Amino acid sequence: MKKFIIALSFLSISLFSNILTAQEICKISGIVVDSLNIGLYNVSITVYDTDGKGNGFTYTDKSGHFNLQLQCNQKGNIHIEALGFKSQVIPVDAKQMSEQVKFVLSDREGQIDEVIVKARVPIKMKGDTIEFDAVSFQTGNEENLEDVLKKLPGIKIDNGKVYYEGKEIKNFTVEGREIFGGNMKLVNKNLPSGAISKVQIDKKFKKNPFANSLQQDDDFSLNIVLKEDKKSLVFGNVSAGTNFKEHSDLQGKAFYFNPKVDVTVIGDSNTYGKEVFTREDMIGFMGGISTLKKEGGQYSLRSNLQPFNLGDIRDASAARTNLGAIHIGYAPNNKLYVNGFALYTGSSLDYTTVVDRLFSDFSFRQYKQELQKQHSALAQARVDYFPTARSEMRYKAIFNIIDNKIEQSIDNSSFSNSAITNLGLQIANTNRNFINFSHNLSYLKKIGKSDNFGIYITHNYQKDTPKYAIESSNPIFNDAFNNQNEENGMYKIRQDQATSINTVQVYSEYNNLITNTFNLKVKLGANFSAQDFTNNIYSNGNLLLENQQKADAKLSYKEYYANLNLTKSFANLKFDLGGSLSRFDETNIIVNQQNSKLEKVAFLPHLTLKYEWNIAKTLTFDYKKTFSYPEIKELSNAYQMRDTYLLFVGNPYLNRELNHNLKLAYRYSKYTSFFNFYSEFSFNVTKNSIQTISLFNVDSQVDSNVNTHKNAYSYLLKFNMDKRINKYWTIKLECNFSINEFYTQTNSLESNSTTLYLNKNNIAGNNLVGINTFKIKKRLEVGLGLGYTNNEYKVSNEAMQLFLKNNFETWSYFVDASFIVTEKFLFKAHYSYDKQTNNKKYLNEYNDLSFSIRYKLFRQTYLELVAANLMDNKLVSNTFDSNYSQIIVKNRLGAYGLLGIKYKF
Repeated sequence: MKKFIIALSFLSISLFSNILTAQEICKISGIVVDSLNIGLYNVSITVYDTDGKGNGFTYTDKSGHFNLQLQCNQKGNIHIEALGFKSQVIPVDAKQMSEQVKFVLSDREGQIDEVIVKARVPIKMKGDTIEFDAVSFQTGNEENLEDVLKKLPGIKIDNGKVYYEGKEIKNFTVEGREIFGGNMKLVNKNLPSGAISKVQIDKKFKKNPFANSLQQDDDFSLNIVLKEDKKSLVFGNVSAGTNFKEHSDLQGKAFYFNPKVDVTVIGDSNTYGKEVFTREDMIGFMGGISTLKKEGGQYSLRSNLQPFNLGDIRDASAARTNLGAIHIGYAPNNKLYVNGFALYTGSSLDYTTVVDRLFSDFSFRQYKQELQKQHSALAQARVDYFPTARSEMRYKAIFNIIDNKIEQSIDNSSFSNSAITNLGLQIANTNRNFINFSHNLSYLKKIGKSDNFGIYITHNYQKDTPKYAIESSNPIFNDAFNNQNEENGMYKIRQDQATSINTVQVYSEYNNLITNTFNLKVKLGANFSAQDFTNNIYSNGNLLLENQQKADAKLSYKEYYANLNLTKSFANLKFDLGGSLSRFDETNIIVNQQNSKLEKVAFLPHLTLKYEWNIAKTLTFDYKKTFSYPEIKELSNAYQMRDTYLLFVGNPYLNRELNHNLKLAYRYSKYTSFFNFYSEFSFNVTKNSIQTISLFNVDSQVDSNVNTHKNAYSYLLKFNMDKRINKYWTIKLECNFSINEFYTQTNSLESNSTTLYLNKNNIAGNNLVGINTFKIKKRLEVGLGLGYTNNEYKVSNEAMQLFLKNNFETWSYFVDASFIVTEKFLFKAHYSYDKQTNNKKYLNEYNDLSFSIRYKLFRQTYLELVAANLMDNKLVSNTFDSNYSQIIVKNRLGAYGLLGIKYKF
């Protein structure tokens, strides 16, 4: 099957190549210079036919030369555009044009002018910015920004996140302003499609406005340009729907933008599993390690944020969610911009699941009823100040709080040696309160003609206080917590845990542009983290004080580093070589236990090679070496309850792990023919890898972490491709292949032994998705999709003469259709079918059918009927852990219908 998928992928590439080269081609070459006859780099040269359709595109090289291939019957206009120069529009006749041409651009005076073209141009190049005309890609069935972005070439949407050419876009603005802290999902799901004029992607974006491509890596940014009639006016929509029984839907959205003020207000409440701002999105604002690295610093301590065990709202059998958010931005002048937002989310979700955990020599089944309730609040304030044209200051503060409650009723069974052991009923309750405050300050200054200096300070405080209680008809973790007393026929164990973290990161950076092709960057930084961890366990209300039943620990982490980076440009090749000399100091103090200390001075090199034929075609190689240090919970040797069947015990002697990561990426785009291709291969090897050891009993599992003497390896190969064959037909193809190899240690339950044996684990996965989209007369749009997923888990143990293999395969077929029956009448439908197998044996089939009918009553008022989940509601999925594979059967929300009304203003 893998060979078939790979062959299909290369066949698709060949097909696209043939499509692109099937016409008679005329070659044109030349040079673009300025008024001093100096060649200009990265000038965009685009050819449009007489109807305004793009038919040719290229960039000039370092010396200003270009080569362009056109169909010999091509007639139209050549658009020549470069930042800082006046654009030119020159008539073209491919057969009559000289093979050697010269274009002279004059300096632009004042504001940048737009090139006026009578025909609507779908894609335009403006220096390093790609501009999509949103209307050119719309058919009338779009509701929000996400619907528009999905139709743009090279763009992929995954769970609200936006990817371009395989890379996530993390810098997002509307009319040049950040909204909701740059959270794209919130805007994607709410900004009305009818308000969007242009979508701009800057391929050379830099957070440091004073840096050039030698001084800071290029990134992608996305900006939304609104239609003129939406500026300085309030626009949005309100809607309400019900099925007159258990389901309802209320929404309201309002937007206002003018040169000084922008305001956004969003409200949403529903009972059918729609979640605009997920709980995972809220966690993304928590700060911690991800924030420290995002701000540009170096941080080598592993995350100690315990998972929230949040279920997917789409898997809930019943759901109610609420959201309210407001954003305000104010720019009194071009030196100051202030913005802030506040957001609240609340949810109540019911889950009904059956979980089978498949181990090497036994299996474990849980029948679970679960209720999750969560309330979250988030606030952020940001100030951007530009005292001069050569300096800037930015300050941002984030505060969020999460209150999470989970109630579970679980019936457990164990299967071993063909025997079934009923482990009884368990009731588990989680009450968790999490608080986070994070703020950072940065100052940037341009020095001389082309040098720049920056200083960055970040402080993060977190406090996490989860309480976890289990009631069971049988003793709970009896080997760890003996002498338990029964109360009213039930045994009760409660765990009170508290973790507090204070982290400060400081670093400064200086860029010295020695020549136009050579830059020296020096970075000096330090990280300080103070962490406290307590863990108390109670049996029927009595505190357990025996060994490993109580934790009281403190951790001090210090990291100092000096980074030197040399960047040199040779024509189209950019060479980036550097390294950090780092000192690590981690001290862990456990009350009444032996303390541990890790010290290390190390050199961490990194290398980047980037070959850029032009802005549309690049090849990049990256290598970096990093350390990962254990966090406080991993070092505490007291018991920690993590599930009704799982205890975790830390290891005070745990050491750091060393990572080597290599990545090779290739990007190619031909914008005027709507063709995009991205491929990436990455390889990671981890030495002294931190992995799991597990001791199994018939009713429980005890895990700990150790440094293995065997290396862990991971491989990933992926590519994305999309091509608009013509204005009626678009193809998208996405493929991912991954392999992970690592080692764990387990005992044998079958032999009733506590001896640990070394297991070799291999997890291989591949995924293929192909989508054909057809548009007929701008009224009917049909998307036909095929998906294939194969996940395979292998574990081998030579000492136990054990080999286990589990293979999960899913074939998916789906159809999306929208039909504009009349100007007032819109019909949409979705159908998907999944067939799942386990080790080639039938596992499950899943059908999903939904449709909506929208009718325009008058002006901007619409009546809408929605029906969903009309067929199956049982879904089967699979996951892999370090010691087992898992089959999960979920009962989703059943069929429902809603009748609603929407008003757009």
